[in-house]
Amino acid sequence: MSHLATVKSQLKSIEAIRMACHELGVVLREGGRARYFDGQQSDKCDYTIELPKPHDRYSVGLKRQPDGTYSLVADDMVAGWDTKLGRNYGLFKQQVAFATLRLEAQRKGLRLTREMQPNGTMRVIMTGRF
Repeated sequence: MSHLATVKSQLKSIEAIRMACHELGVVLREGGRARYFDGQQSDKCDYTIELPKPHDRYSVGLKRQPDGTYSLVADDMVAGWDTKLGRNYGLFKQQVAFATLRLEAQRKGLRLTREMQPNGTMRVIMTGRF
């Protein structure tokens, strides 16, 4: 049996989170509740990420914290699964980090490209006038 877990994070920009969800092919919805074991639901969340099949009966909630970051609220089993968000949300966090860099680069008039490495890491290249 699993239970609901809250994962602290440094996720701050909902725009970067939205971009990461789009990149990963998952749906970010405003409001809702995280769904977990046996159809149970969390308290209200600011946003929810809907997982695709075969994990579609689960969702991940995002709750805004007093410091402005978003914590992830999900079934603790989901973190261990290789979902579209990655094991322990690794792909999701990687995409949010890249989206954050991309937004900042755009703000400064720079160009950002990425190269995915065979080991799953991402090489980021920033060009333009610093």
